[in-house]
Amino acid sequence: ISVTPENIYIYPNPASEFINVLVLEPFEKAQNLRIIDFSGRLCQEILLEPGLNNIKVPLNLKPGIYVTQVILGKLITFSQKLLVSH
Repeated sequence: ISVTPENIYIYPNPASEFINVLVLEPFEKAQNLRIIDFSGRLCQEILLEPGLNNIKVPLNLKPGIYVTQVILGKLITFSQKLLVSH
């Protein structure tokens, strides 16, 4: 199963205390969710276990704009901007 942007939803956006990662077709292999700030610094990384389809991720981020990425090995399978507010 290929992971496409249509298979993954990250909400709410803007977020403050947490985000939900909804995976319509659960992963067959573990993937990493990375949250990166606009300077390119990795701020948070979470392992997404295979078979899960709704993951609640607590955020420990300052307000600002970030990029969320889902990574399988070295391949970025999903990328989306995330706005974090108070």
